[in-house]
Amino acid sequence: MKVDFTVSVVVPTFNRPSKLFGTLKALSVQTFTDFLVYVVDDGSNHENLEQVKRVCESFSKFCKLIEQENFGASRALNNGVAKCPDG
Repeated sequence: MKVDFTVSVVVPTFNRPSKLFGTLKALSVQTFTDFLVYVVDDGSNHENLEQVKRVCESFSKFCKLIEQENFGASRALNNGVAKCPDG
């Protein structure tokens, strides 16, 4: 019996595009590939937001970007979970 499922990963970020790149790079080399990453940018400044967008575009096969005003990590996680299937 085949079981199909997808794992959703929510990654909040705020002004840390280099850390985000490392996180997504680590996820990209996993042997399990049935996942989708929701990166929630929590109001990064313009320069960092542009870098976050470029990082997410580099991993567009499994990465979706959600932008929000700076409300903190908890709200970012909640917004990410809300976008997940069956979230």
